[in-house]
Amino acid sequence: MENLTDNVIFFSILTKLPTKSLSRFSCVNKLWCAWITSRQFAKLQLLNQNSSTLTEDDFIALGTLRDHRLFSLPNVDWVDGDGDNYNVLNNPVEMDYPFKSPYTYAYILGSCNGLLLVQIYDINDAGDPPKYLRLYIWNPCRKDDYLTLPPRIYASLGEYHSYEVAFGFGHDSTTDDYKVIIINSKSTTKAGIIYTTRTKTWRKIPQVPLDIDFHGNGHFVNGAVHWLGRRQDEEKFLNFWEDRKRFMIYFDIKSEEWREIPFALNLEEGDDEYELELEPELGMTRRGKLYVHYTKYSHCGDVFDMDYRTYVHVLMNKEKEFYGYWSEVCCLSSEGDPKVREVLKVMVEDNIVLVSLDDGGGGGGDKLAFYNFVEGRRLITNAVVEVLNTRPYRDLRWHDAVHCRRSLVSPRQLA
Repeated sequence: MENLTDNVIFFSILTKLPTKSLSRFSCVNKLWCAWITSRQFAKLQLLNQNSSTLTEDDFIALGTLRDHRLFSLPNVDWVDGDGDNYNVLNNPVEMDYPFKSPYTYAYILGSCNGLLLVQIYDINDAGDPPKYLRLYIWNPCRKDDYLTLPPRIYASLGEYHSYEVAFGFGHDSTTDDYKVIIINSKSTTKAGIIYTTRTKTWRKIPQVPLDIDFHGNGHFVNGAVHWLGRRQDEEKFLNFWEDRKRFMIYFDIKSEEWREIPFALNLEEGDDEYELELEPELGMTRRGKLYVHYTKYSHCGDVFDMDYRTYVHVLMNKEKEFYGYWSEVCCLSSEGDPKVREVLKVMVEDNIVLVSLDDGGGGGGDKLAFYNFVEGRRLITNAVVEVLNTRPYRDLRWHDAVHCRRSLVSPRQLA
């Protein structure tokens, strides 16, 4: 009876420990190893995690454009010259994933409960898009533990270009079911398919909104996958820059129903005659809050000069349910040195923005850097907290940054 009580106490304590520590404790004895590698233990440990507190288990998973390598940015504490503490990230570390090949491109599509949804393109595939969709659910903490999703012929999504496909990845906690969503956002042939780990099959998604352009991959928060969308207007369809009504659309993972959220996004009006604005992007902070960022290129010379200043605006809604007006929290400018190329991740709670910087070395690569910002200060120039050491990867263009928290969830046990 005493041993049973001790085991219950030990089991309860272990479920509250960080994943990084548990990987060491699995070697203590066979009983602990059986506990830690069980599916039930992984579920309990997830429930005991405090999502509002950043730990050593948190990291940013980072992909690159047209390359087969994936990286992680480990979570560390950083103290500035004034003694202020920031919870930021360390230099990039390449992740050795098991389905890697020098003849493929790898893209991170989403993250959920420590699992990454990764898409693989075959470089030798001449088609655009490729004939088959190769998707993997992978736990980077368990390295060789991954699930290969059944091949799905792209033709089932109808005619489209690769950039018109939106992905989503989420978890139904009531049934412990992980779901992958794929939407073809092309207006004339819109279609959607969903894969669930419980049924182990793909099927069509009913009632995909036909009049909506989905933009970018979805972000899983509050039990639903969220995208930015724009209502299509046939009269304005040929004018790419013509404003259409923006809003947020989400897919409830449990009920598999679509819902819309009013989205009052007030983009700045520019004074420059040659100003160009890119489509807003949706992102999620390390503590699960959604934000929006968009880029504007302002011409700053002769029309034939092709010299542009880049302004990256970051907006956030502080209300929990994402309704209402989204206000600007910071603006990054390329007028500083080095020049900001793209916002990769915003850690608003820590006043930190992860960005890629134009390397300027002629190699086509980027640097990674953290910018800090003070709320209410509109423009950030030369506010680099730290430029990360990316010299070994000078030829890479950074992309697909998602937050991930290490977990013991086994993709193999989902099959």
